[in-house]
Amino acid sequence: MDSRHIVLATIGSLGDLHPFLALGKGLKARGHRVTVATSELFRKNVIASGLGFHAIRPDVGFVEMDKEFFKRLMDARNGTETLLRELIIPSLKDTYDDLRSILETADYLVNHPIVYAGPILADELKLKWASVNLSPISTLSAYDMPIFPNVPGLSKLRVFGPMVTRPLLQYGRGIIRPWSEPIRKFREGKGLPDRGDPILEGQHSPDLVLSLWSKHFSTPQPDWLPQTVQTGFLFYEEEENETGVGKMPPELAEFLEMGQSPFVFTLGSAAVNAAEDFYRISIQVAKRMRRRAVLLIGRDPSNLPPEPLPAGVIAVPYAPYSEVFPKAACVVHSGGIGTTAQVLRAGKPQLIFPFANDQPDNAARIVRLGLGRKVTKPEYNALNGAAQILRLVFDGTYSDKAKLVGEAIRQEDGVAVAIRAIESKY
Repeated sequence: MDSRHIVLATIGSLGDLHPFLALGKGLKARGHRVTVATSELFRKNVIASGLGFHAIRPDVGFVEMDKEFFKRLMDARNGTETLLRELIIPSLKDTYDDLRSILETADYLVNHPIVYAGPILADELKLKWASVNLSPISTLSAYDMPIFPNVPGLSKLRVFGPMVTRPLLQYGRGIIRPWSEPIRKFREGKGLPDRGDPILEGQHSPDLVLSLWSKHFSTPQPDWLPQTVQTGFLFYEEEENETGVGKMPPELAEFLEMGQSPFVFTLGSAAVNAAEDFYRISIQVAKRMRRRAVLLIGRDPSNLPPEPLPAGVIAVPYAPYSEVFPKAACVVHSGGIGTTAQVLRAGKPQLIFPFANDQPDNAARIVRLGLGRKVTKPEYNALNGAAQILRLVFDGTYSDKAKLVGEAIRQEDGVAVAIRAIESKY
């Protein structure tokens, strides 16, 4: 097998980065030179994984500092539009310039859905490439219509099938089309042919589309693109190293071994920046149920109330999910695809508190599969939170199903499937 220089381009949160790091480590083990092109914020994470790093804009690190802007990004109705039209698309020229400088030396590109410069450069440089779907909402299947966070009521029509859902998706395309106009104009300025709306079908490679989730979470549909390969989840195993990235806090490791399995409360690496009173209520839930609890609160200490934590509750900024979730009785989280996948692999029931983007759709799938429950922001209080968790923990149906799915997912090797698909396209 010939060694290639493969560039993995991604922008977003850790949920957007980790599958690319998992794939990158697998490709490196196969003898390829791998460069991860992503925001400066994740330089340490990439270096810790042993892969090459190349910075591309926008650097999403500033977003965490701007609480009001981040709150808008997590708004169910307008969050996705805000992300694309105020952060990602205005940075297209910067992303293009940064990415071009590394792709000129590359043999292959694997591209995240919102790195809109990737397809442009692949066409311009005549570069072979694969596109990625991180969660089922990206496929926009009329046979499996997703939950759109800005119009959740439309999901009730999915029972009528493609005759109803296909026109609805077409209507949605019309709403989104103005968002992508700057990308289409940029592409036209490069003298490149029209390949469809760059936010929708134009984001996909004509040769290979990698759908990075398990068939136990969502199955292939008749209207998926024929070049789609469903790989299974790609799990990045974090390792402690000199950078400190991926380190399990010693106090948490000790806590997890002390007694009864705790409840774990986390908002991932994105929604945690718009936590508001989630952790305060979660402490009340744990106290009401007289159960131990782990709070993964992110880097903002203000996510915790000023009062001392009650006995049996521990709070840390971050810990590797692969080490924490298997020891949990239940995981309460915001429904990002990375967190959802880790809970599924751990075989634990989950209560999802979705914010925006793909989170409501991921939550709905977990509910339909009987693997967990969902609670909305207005519904989340000490009484209802405790009642929801009580059902998850003491109704054996949830735990039994979660255990079976966890065992099945642990048998999958999404990285190996993705690598075989990529290497078959050289």
